[in-house]
Amino acid sequence: MEKVPQIFASSQGHGEVEQSQGSGGGGPVEAVFWVKEAMTQWRFKGEAYIVGQDIEGSGQESSGTRTVKMKIGERMRVVKEDGKGDWSWAKEITAHFGNISPGMRGSFKNPIPGTAVSQPPNDPNWSLGQKVSDLNDEVARKNFRVVIIKPIEVEQLDLSVPDGARRWRFTYVGPNRDDGENIGEWNKEELWP
Repeated sequence: MEKVPQIFASSQGHGEVEQSQGSGGGGPVEAVFWVKEAMTQWRFKGEAYIVGQDIEGSGQESSGTRTVKMKIGERMRVVKEDGKGDWSWAKEITAHFGNISPGMRGSFKNPIPGTAVSQPPNDPNWSLGQKVSDLNDEVARKNFRVVIIKPIEVEQLDLSVPDGARRWRFTYVGPNRDDGENIGEWNKEELWP
């Protein structure tokens, strides 16, 4: 997980490697997704929060864990009241881990990317090509994280009609806004593509 410290280092007060071993973050991020079937590109700009195994458990919560719960919790909402009591951060992380293939889960037990092949891993659990079927595999889960993008701005570029391409920008404006082009908590503006 060599990328985790880089994301943490970009958020205020989290520049040390020791502070980047669990949950936390808040650094700037931009992600682009192309949906070929719809001929639409989505661009998300916001803050990246990393959720690790330390998000729940015994003992004192780290400042990173408190930050994730507070910052992501600001935008969370209950969809179905009857399932509210069953929800937990740990269940969500396990569900995401379970949604990837055994081979991809095994990649979290690979040697550290970018290290020299001439230097074998010092942990016998690290090797290429492993398949993990146990959703609680200790080594794989230790290296697994879920990255949540808390969007501030979202752009939609619709190229489904070649001579009539359209583009919209949705900007987060805060709760309880519903006037004109504001949709709930988002301001919608059409742009030239």
